[in-house]
Amino acid sequence: MVKMKFTGSGRMGVLLLGATFLVFIYKIIIRPPNHSTVLNFQQWIPNIKYTDSMSSNSPRNISCDDHQSRDKLYLEFNFAHHGRLGNRMFHYASLRGIGASLKHIPLWKRTDPIFQLFEINYNKSVSPFRLDNRVFRNTTNMGIYTESIVDMKNSSTNISIYGYVQSWKYFHNIEDEIRKEFTLQKDKADRVEAIFKGLNVTSRIKVGIHVRRGDFLHFLGLTVAPKSYFDKAIEIFKKILVNPVFIVCTDDLKWVEMNLLTRDVLIVHESVFIDFGVLMSCDHSIVSSGSFGWWTGFLTKGTTIYFRGYPGPEKMYKFHLDDYYPPHWIGLY
Repeated sequence: MVKMKFTGSGRMGVLLLGATFLVFIYKIIIRPPNHSTVLNFQQWIPNIKYTDSMSSNSPRNISCDDHQSRDKLYLEFNFAHHGRLGNRMFHYASLRGIGASLKHIPLWKRTDPIFQLFEINYNKSVSPFRLDNRVFRNTTNMGIYTESIVDMKNSSTNISIYGYVQSWKYFHNIEDEIRKEFTLQKDKADRVEAIFKGLNVTSRIKVGIHVRRGDFLHFLGLTVAPKSYFDKAIEIFKKILVNPVFIVCTDDLKWVEMNLLTRDVLIVHESVFIDFGVLMSCDHSIVSSGSFGWWTGFLTKGTTIYFRGYPGPEKMYKFHLDDYYPPHWIGLY
């Protein structure tokens, strides 16, 4: 083995080289990007990769140096805080809507769980990568529509969005397309149909109720809907519908059994995907708190009632009801 010796100046050079490398790592990889910073990763990450077909198992590489690639602009979502099902649905729908407005091609991870639930036919799914020559845009507050993102119609760079994109306004321009893509896969739809048959409610008017308490109540400090809200919403539907049945999915079975269970209120408690499928397959919806319930209300074809007390008084200054809830929904306390 050859042992290398360094003089004093040699050791200093090695230290300076190491320090320079660490600064580079911090600036490019570790430090969160400033939303107004444009970075060029072309010399470090030469390829982006996506699949042409949802059924294809072999992705095709597109070089960032390729003329065809340079003629196209892409839009991605930064997955640092991707959340659970409801948040992911907001991310996907908003990215598609923003991409349509800006004429950028949205890129999405094919491994995302939403592809396991819905019949999504969008064919620009991707492997993890970094776009070159991208500008960062931040939407830090949930339930607020950031108009400046959609106004970037003259952008000549790729765009990376991170933060919250929880507003129906981001994708109202392609709403019908989003509804079509968020159709249950056949095996999930068959299971939902079997549940309705088992409950003997196939021919009845069904009102889905989502009751979320759990982490909102104990950890996140968000307001949860009280019993009085559900009682009011149920009473409204009983007055305007003929012989409705109410189907509840919840993360707090004990609370529902103690407060809501009656002859016309049934509980379904299965996997997250099946619970979601049951609620979105109902005719009308009662939404409590959170994005999971929001999407079940959005995907039902009837009337949706929502809890106006969410997310809570101390958080309302960072939350715009008109941005979060569609205008035709009915808000109650």
